[in-house]
Amino acid sequence: MQPIDRVIRVTTDRESDDDRRSLAYWLSRPPAERVRHVEELRRMWYPRVRLDGSEGRVEKVVRIVEASEA
Repeated sequence: MQPIDRVIRVTTDRESDDDRRSLAYWLSRPPAERVRHVEELRRMWYPRVRLDGSEGRVEKVVRIVEASEA
């Protein structure tokens, strides 16, 4: 698996505030609800059956990272 590239995005203050509010909202929701929403988005973007009739699949990977103690 390839690592994800780091991306820097320049935004306006308003976009930044919207992002913070969105993050605060989702962090306030229970983990099960957040996972359900991610699964719903995944189904929207990667339907099981593609238009050409072949099955579209996304590999589900969970990586557990332990934080080092400083």
